Amino acid sequence: HSADSYVFQCEEEDITVTQYFLKKYNLRLQYPQLSLVAVGSSAHKRRFPIEVLKVKDGQRKGQLSGEQTGEIIKVASQSPAQRMETITRCLRHADVLTDPTVREFGLDVSDQMLKIQARVLPPPVVQYGNQCITPSGGAWNLRDVKLYNPKKLFRWGVVCLLEESRARGDPQASL
Repeated sequence: HSADSYVFQCEEEDITVTQYFLKKYNLRLQYPQLSLVAVGSSAHKRRFPIEVLKVKDGQRKGQLSGEQTGEIIKVASQSPAQRMETITRCLRHADVLTDPTVREFGLDVSDQMLKIQARVLPPPVVQYGNQCITPSGGAWNLRDVKLYNPKKLFRWGVVCLLEESRARGDPQASL
């Protein structure tokens, strides 16, 4: 549902989220056509326009633990066949082919992998602050390597089309 289309009861009156924010906060939504973010249990679910949400201070994570880094490396180093199986399993588990939220975003998801013409490019030379590295076999060691020109990340976003309950039980379902 979008802010323009989702209707709920407020003070015994049917009202859209767009109308509610205008009436209650004198806030005209800039993106009332976007899907709402649902928060809370299914019995007490509240919906918010994404433009009014903020990431709470302290939720940023600066350094990954050794276990988290290991998981990223494990997933990133999968063979193409393993990666295809992981994606296919996650797709089945997430049930995005029939999920109404996916359709609300105007997305069309296929259960078939794309088949494209491709060629293998030579590996690039990767420049770091203290050295240049030519990957071998698609991998290189980043231990004790400083980035060439690191930048701070000031804005970022996350889109998750899974209900939390669907992502449980499969650690890679939330990828």
